[in-house]
Amino acid sequence: MLNLRGGFLLSHQTSNRISSLRNVVPFALASFMVILILSLTINYSYLLFHSLVEIYSIIIAFSLFIIIWNTQNLSENNIFQLLGIAYFFVAVVDLLHTLSYSGMGVFPGFGADLPTQLWVIGRYLESFSLLTIPLLAKRGISRNRYFLTYSSITALLLVSVFAGLFPPAYVEGSGLTLFKILSEFVIIFILALASYVYSRANHALPKDAKIYLIAAIFVTIAAEAAFTLYVDVYGFANMIGHYLKLLSFYLVYEGTVSYALTKPVSALFSDLKNSERNLIESNAALKFALDVLQHDVRNSLHIARSYLDLRDEESLDGQLVEVRNSIEYAINTIADASEIEELAHSSNIRNPIVLSKIFDYLPFKSRLNMEGDCCAYAGAGLVSVLSNLIDNAIKHGSANEITLQAKATPEKCIITIKDNGSGIPKKYHDRIFEEGFAGPGSPGRGQGLYIAREIIQQYRGRIELVESDSTGTTFRIELDKAEGE
Repeated sequence: MLNLRGGFLLSHQTSNRISSLRNVVPFALASFMVILILSLTINYSYLLFHSLVEIYSIIIAFSLFIIIWNTQNLSENNIFQLLGIAYFFVAVVDLLHTLSYSGMGVFPGFGADLPTQLWVIGRYLESFSLLTIPLLAKRGISRNRYFLTYSSITALLLVSVFAGLFPPAYVEGSGLTLFKILSEFVIIFILALASYVYSRANHALPKDAKIYLIAAIFVTIAAEAAFTLYVDVYGFANMIGHYLKLLSFYLVYEGTVSYALTKPVSALFSDLKNSERNLIESNAALKFALDVLQHDVRNSLHIARSYLDLRDEESLDGQLVEVRNSIEYAINTIADASEIEELAHSSNIRNPIVLSKIFDYLPFKSRLNMEGDCCAYAGAGLVSVLSNLIDNAIKHGSANEITLQAKATPEKCIITIKDNGSGIPKKYHDRIFEEGFAGPGSPGRGQGLYIAREIIQQYRGRIELVESDSTGTTFRIELDKAEGE
């Protein structure tokens, strides 16, 4: 037993490792291809390399925003929502940075200072967002208010740049300005504080999401360190910084989308599978209990009622009459439960059924006459429907003759059930198919005809009361005719 358990655990661990490897291999191959493509573009055109790296990171940030914004109902974690909004505006600034980069020619007359200023703005937005979002999320700030706030801040910063109010960050010939270099160190300090804040956010974030976000922050710190060293905007340090930036954006994406969308959806499907399994087990237990009621308990009740029926009505005192009525009520309740079970498990299955072949399954065959035949789309629940109508006619209408007529039309099978009983009072005609309706003095629970209608409707058919008076009652059932029959 111990060896078997040990073997199982080993097999389970091996399976997990294989599954993890399958997840890592595609990512590793994709990463290798991206790095290879980007590296090849450097030899051809650094401007192309820069544009591709920035576009990749911008796509990641926009995707992060779109997914998080449209899946807010799947995650109750406000940090993910705010991160998605923050990176949307970071992506907007980075897009302008890309378009203004030296050699693009989109903003003539600004030179290399404009993209550098926009880069500084983007990194300040990113670092301040990473630092403040865990703190703001605790206050329950709405995403709409956060979006408007970021819109205003971003607009003001961009206006300051294009109006010449923002400090210079790059000077042609001499490289980075003191402001740019100090800004990088300030941004690094802010990011270091952010990593500390996330490390302390024990209950605000899932553990794995927190690891991804902290890793993204450290990679961003490394990128910022690289950007303090370059003199040429086409230089090696600048290239390394862009690689690291791309990696940090991916880590943020992985740490948010995977836990704001993928994990909840996986948990949802897992819960659905568990619920389905529990439902199947519960249905099996209920079916077993119902089988016991249908056969053992109902048979015992029929025997008890038969003994009481053998006695003269006058010899039954009040208590015995009450016992007989209770037995009758219990028998009817079990019959209703059987029909409900039939409705739940069989009535939605439509198969061609030759009506004459179900005659042997109906009660009180000595009082039945069968006329005509037809092949209809129905199921086992049709036997319950016809049995209920026949049982009602004999027990409640005192009918001694019942005619079942089956007639085929080009598209339909029409079943007419006609008895010679005492009929149903006219004032009840509109209510007989209502759930819970039982006529005066009826020991039933008012479920029989209601369930009969539900079963027939499941077969895409209909049942109706045609007429009922002192000479008898006529019901009509209309079902789809089986093709080719």
